[in-house]
Amino acid sequence: MMEQEIQILKLKDLILWTENPRDPIDENATDQDIVNKAMEDKYSKWSLPKLAKEMGDHYDFSELPTVVYHGKKPIVYDGNRRIILGKVKHNLVTVEGKDNNKPTLSHSFPSLIRMSLRLLCESAAKDINVTLDKYLNAHFANAKKSLEQDIKTSLSNQNVTEKTILQLLHTGAHNYQAANNLHQTYAISVILGEMLTLTHGKEN
Repeated sequence: MMEQEIQILKLKDLILWTENPRDPIDENATDQDIVNKAMEDKYSKWSLPKLAKEMGDHYDFSELPTVVYHGKKPIVYDGNRRIILGKVKHNLVTVEGKDNNKPTLSHSFPSLIRMSLRLLCESAAKDINVTLDKYLNAHFANAKKSLEQDIKTSLSNQNVTEKTILQLLHTGAHNYQAANNLHQTYAISVILGEMLTLTHGKEN
């Protein structure tokens, strides 16, 4: 009976399985060949876009891939689709239409921005001798009035309101996964920028 154990392996070292029952390919095919075939998905067997949407930005460690060593080569017997998405994300293979030289942001980037925004707002509030919550409540509505309609729509879509803004900043400060929403962080930055303009602009 084959023994199984959990090992930590480098993503770049994992080799996609050419004999995958999902869609077998020539045994001499490279990872790139398999990715190309999976992306083409001529027979609708891979459904990578759907899986990518389900997985989001974080790998689900409750579903570890099954790897079998052929000599010293770690072949992925189960979990090839997840490994493909990982290799694509980390530019270990290329995908037509994806700029593989484009720099990517870390998952924690939005959280770091929120932490900076909170510190900035705390300083602004302290400067006029009020607490952070009072500062936000006092200036949110006026700041929103100054924004264009598409930005107001973005605020609404991202649930950035006078009632939620304080909690959203607190969430970012603690680096919760919920704070890693880049679009929401952008919306927060816009409304806070307008507040700071109102309270600390040159005319003030």
